[in-house]
Amino acid sequence: GGIVYTPNSEHILNIFEPRYRQMYNDILMNGSKRFVVAMCHPSEEGRFAQVGVLFSLEELKEVSEMTADRVKYICNHRVTGRVRLHKVLNPEAWQNRDTYLKVKGTIIDDTGEVFKSDNDTDDDSSID
Repeated sequence: GGIVYTPNSEHILNIFEPRYRQMYNDILMNGSKRFVVAMCHPSEEGRFAQVGVLFSLEELKEVSEMTADRVKYICNHRVTGRVRLHKVLNPEAWQNRDTYLKVKGTIIDDTGEVFKSDNDTDDDSSID
């Protein structure tokens, strides 16, 4: 029973963990307002699937004052594409959870053809 991310579906996330607070600060500062959500490989434990989905941030509410800093942001996202994952750039983060995972990936267009984007080496992957 995992979550299925379909094209154009909307997802609301409450951001409270320090590593994801940092990820949102990073995607806001670099202007991309997007990140990759990777799924676990369907048959190989401890591996990610080769394709993840691209979450694009549509709305962000800063709510730390209202929640006594328990939650930093409430964010609305839309799935806007797929990303072929090539490499996890900081695999140690999977175990120690000091920061969010970062991947090298390539955005796949709707026809299934792969194309490079300006951010294809810096797409960030949030796995939780």
